[in-house]
Amino acid sequence: MLINHENSQKIAERIGGILHRNVNIMDEEGRIVASTDPTRIGALHEAACKLIEQNIPEMDVYSIDQMTGSREGINLPLQIDGKTIGVIGVTGNPDELRDIGLVITEMAEILFSETLQTLRQQSISRQRRHFLEQLLFSTPSAPSETFERRGKALGVFLRRIRAVGVLSMAAELQDANTAAFYDTLLSILRTHLGDTILLNHLYLGQKLILFLGADIQPYLLTQVNKALHAAQAAGHMPCCGLAGGCESYTQLNRIYAQADKALEVALSTNTGQVCVYDDLVLELLLAPLSQESRSAFLERIWGGTKSSMDEMLDFLEIYFACNGSVQAISQKLFIHKNTVQYKIKKIADATGYDPRRLTDAVLLYLCVKLRKA
Repeated sequence: MLINHENSQKIAERIGGILHRNVNIMDEEGRIVASTDPTRIGALHEAACKLIEQNIPEMDVYSIDQMTGSREGINLPLQIDGKTIGVIGVTGNPDELRDIGLVITEMAEILFSETLQTLRQQSISRQRRHFLEQLLFSTPSAPSETFERRGKALGVFLRRIRAVGVLSMAAELQDANTAAFYDTLLSILRTHLGDTILLNHLYLGQKLILFLGADIQPYLLTQVNKALHAAQAAGHMPCCGLAGGCESYTQLNRIYAQADKALEVALSTNTGQVCVYDDLVLELLLAPLSQESRSAFLERIWGGTKSSMDEMLDFLEIYFACNGSVQAISQKLFIHKNTVQYKIKKIADATGYDPRRLTDAVLLYLCVKLRKA
């Protein structure tokens, strides 16, 4: 309902402040729903009732008139799209107010039109949110023209969706900061991806869901990484999980679940990175393991050298990233090749497992992954 207290009170106060007079706004039943004089709110305004019933362009009330709930002033209909939605009344001598009557109604109607537009946009946003949630959690089992038309009316072009992204912070935000942060992050993403790739978005608790119009490819990954780095420069550490290969919107439930799983892996590293579901193999096998099982495995490998485990695992992470190349590791860490060899031997001596031996390397690589997972 457009003519209600919340919407109308702001307008009454705004116009009253400009005119320096008391302003009342009445609904379709002639009841005062907003006023610069709080004592009048809720009263039935007889002049407004007559104006609505008789469908006349103006109802003047003079001091000698006796009308219930009405005082001296001018009353004018408020119309939106040719329909009378209420009445605005301004207290004062009608003869003095008549010349500005048209200005008063136009001012009020403009303000109500703006409010109506805002309400319509909010309604569409709510419907779009519900539609996108339905798309993820109650995905149609088969394509439907009716469903597609409904999406198109809400600005969701289902046949364009090729991938899904799920973003979240490495550290949970306070409720007061969540909306502001994700609005900023969304703005950064729009800058780097553009509207042709970033088709729609959905806020879901502490997550931001992206519906993307491009499949997973180098350009998309580069742009998402740029957006995350820009967010990191602002003091935040968002992570992103991506899943693509969407050939039909009927697959979106599965693709969203894959992107969400990739996000879990990204969050476990706490480095503000992008993880693509199709790139994950070992991580998906390790995901179901309990923390107790992970700790037990690490304890078995590292035993009494647990105090130096993190330092050695940091080195091993770089070791495996460089495919065991001593030269590449030395360049990466800015250390001499002899120092690299020393570190490798130190791990072998401390654990009994030599990363240069394939079977041992598998176990040590699992340790690196389990620490992150």
